[in-house]
Amino acid sequence: MKKFSEWVMALLFSGTLLVLMAATILLPKEAGLTELAEQINGAWQKDCSLFFSVEEVPQEEFDKRLAAGSYTIALAPIRAEGGSVYQMLQQFTAEGGGLTGWSDPIYSQRLAESAQQTGNARCALLADCERQLLEGCAVVPLLGQNRRLLVADGITGLVFDPFTPVLDLTDAQKN
Repeated sequence: MKKFSEWVMALLFSGTLLVLMAATILLPKEAGLTELAEQINGAWQKDCSLFFSVEEVPQEEFDKRLAAGSYTIALAPIRAEGGSVYQMLQQFTAEGGGLTGWSDPIYSQRLAESAQQTGNARCALLADCERQLLEGCAVVPLLGQNRRLLVADGITGLVFDPFTPVLDLTDAQKN
């Protein structure tokens, strides 16, 4: 995988860099992402000599612009609330709400096929969809974690923050 600075150099020769020079990072107001945007902006400025402006908008406007694809770069949480990889990936289809305004008929077809499969065939199709999102830069993960939290059936109310090692059991219940 190319480092971001190599990617920028590739864009320089394609003429796309002119668009990036005037790019804005879109954030929802009061989402706690301002400091993260400033850190990203600082890294891009240091590593690539690029500086982006930051635009914070109310959540409702942010959601509309994200769905319409009316942004250059947006910092948006990917919600995995449904408990399945399929539901998380479905957010990037028109049927799933069109989270970023990005669409690809092959992606949608593979995802639909995955719902009809089981076992290794399903996992392979879901992995293809994830790979397509990443390779097409429809989504660029900023933070990740390689630990898993396994929860028994019937447990509800757990609050798990994937970016810190915090598990809140305050409202946890077994049904």
